[in-house]
Amino acid sequence: MTQISQDKFTPFEIIKIERISPRVFLLRFKLNENEGLNILPLSSIIIQIPPENEKDEPTLRYYTPTTSKNVKGYFELVIKEYSAGMMTKYISKLKVGDLVQIKGPYLIHEYTPNSKKEIGMIAGGTGFTPMLQVINAILNNKDDKTVIKMLFANKTSKDIPLKDYFDNLEDNNKKQFNISYIVDSSDSSWKGETGYITKDIIKKYMPSPKLQNEGFIYIVGPPKMIEIISGPKMSFTEQGPLSGFLKELGYKAENVFKF
Repeated sequence: MTQISQDKFTPFEIIKIERISPRVFLLRFKLNENEGLNILPLSSIIIQIPPENEKDEPTLRYYTPTTSKNVKGYFELVIKEYSAGMMTKYISKLKVGDLVQIKGPYLIHEYTPNSKKEIGMIAGGTGFTPMLQVINAILNNKDDKTVIKMLFANKTSKDIPLKDYFDNLEDNNKKQFNISYIVDSSDSSWKGETGYITKDIIKKYMPSPKLQNEGFIYIVGPPKMIEIISGPKMSFTEQGPLSGFLKELGYKAENVFKF
């Protein structure tokens, strides 16, 4: 039986590789038929990338599984392609049937059902992956009444990963989940927001700072985006002070979490 472990890397077989947008891959890994990746939101796993030179050390990368814990038989990762990225080079050589060394899971930030009235999510690119863990946890729990408001930023409409999936979630959970999109550039057929996230955009789509401790904001994305909106994260374990648009709008540090 293949089980994920925090103590050692374990090989997991790839059973599907799919390009879901021009620069984003979905990787599906095999579990036993009646087994799920039963991890708490918000948790991540580590992938070990073999070195190109045997004398070098392996490269480690953290990723957030996007599969609900209710799914059995497999789990999925969504990974963005970068022209000079180590993971991109590694993925380009992988094929169905290959084994990938994985370790974890590791809890990043604990989510408690019904602890907040509203949760806002500001996500850039493949930064949506930890958000999807929370979304699935809330929407799959009939006793959790938390309202989710998500703002999803991408370069173009074609770059939005899993857009149909998110749209279907919204259609099926209109009272509890709302997603809004913003792209850097667009054509005349685009119906969402265009440009960059501003204070006005945040005011329009995110829970009000007046909710105080009944509201919460998650933010994840490229470092420059996070710096402008909330101030940079100091390290993997240190949030650093709140600044940027969120502070200017009146949000409090204790009600914001940066990934």
